[in-house]
Amino acid sequence: MLKTKIQQLCEENDIKTAYQLQKAAELSPSMASRLFKDDVEMIALRTIESLCKTLNCEPKDLFDYKAE
Repeated sequence: MLKTKIQQLCEENDIKTAYQLQKAAELSPSMASRLFKDDVEMIALRTIESLCKTLNCEPKDLFDYKAE
């Protein structure tokens, strides 16, 4: 199962709400909310790039994979 670690990374970067993530990463309100709740099926490459810049991480840091 693939999950995002975006909320955890946000907390580490003092981003406490989806709204703060939206503003910091210049995302749409709906995308920021879905990312913050780990309720996404697809993430565009430009969104991943924006998240990496905002959260000071690499793409591999955004995800956690566990085989079922």
